[in-house]
Amino acid sequence: MIFFGTTQVFCGGSVIGFKHILTAAHCTQEVTDFQVIVGAHDQTVAASSQLILNADTFIQHSEYDSSTFDNDIAIIVLSDSIDFTSSEVRPVCLPDSDANAYDSVTATVSGWGALESGGSYPDVLMEVDVPTMSNPECQNSYTGAITDNMLCAGYDAGGKDSCQGDSGGPLTYNQGSGYIQIGVVSWGYGCAGAGFPGVYARVSKYLSWISSNTGTSTTCPAA
Repeated sequence: MIFFGTTQVFCGGSVIGFKHILTAAHCTQEVTDFQVIVGAHDQTVAASSQLILNADTFIQHSEYDSSTFDNDIAIIVLSDSIDFTSSEVRPVCLPDSDANAYDSVTATVSGWGALESGGSYPDVLMEVDVPTMSNPECQNSYTGAITDNMLCAGYDAGGKDSCQGDSGGPLTYNQGSGYIQIGVVSWGYGCAGAGFPGVYARVSKYLSWISSNTGTSTTCPAA
């Protein structure tokens, strides 16, 4: 889990390689320069695992649609490589293929985003478990807006969700042998509202795209 911005946190992301961060495309809109912080937990404490890195360039999905948030995925290329052998930072694992829809599992979303819609931001990394659902189920909340490239997660009664500032961060699933990232925080109606789950970019739909833009199809275990 990482976060990046200028003077304050505004988006999250995840380390997927020595020089690559996976995030949301809308996080890289009209952005020219910022730093990436990896290995942090408490923003008020400079942990030994914390690294501050410069972003070199952004690779936004060529078919990203800012009006619908379809293909809301991007890769940040760092100026310098992360040394996995001398830090506590490790890359997240990605799905092996898009064969699993992950539409009925309990997943975990994490970030430093607002604690409620329009609310304050925490100093410490937060996480919450949310159930995923099928796209037809999600269409009941967002009629016609959910594409095959999206994944939804949340409770019918609301109460738990990602929020402003969490965009670009990971939605992970413990498949038994370890956690894999199945989603990227993208959009939703408010935060944790009843009947309106969070919507994520479905990572399994972008495995070839990620591989072609990072030069590798393997992100874990770390070298």
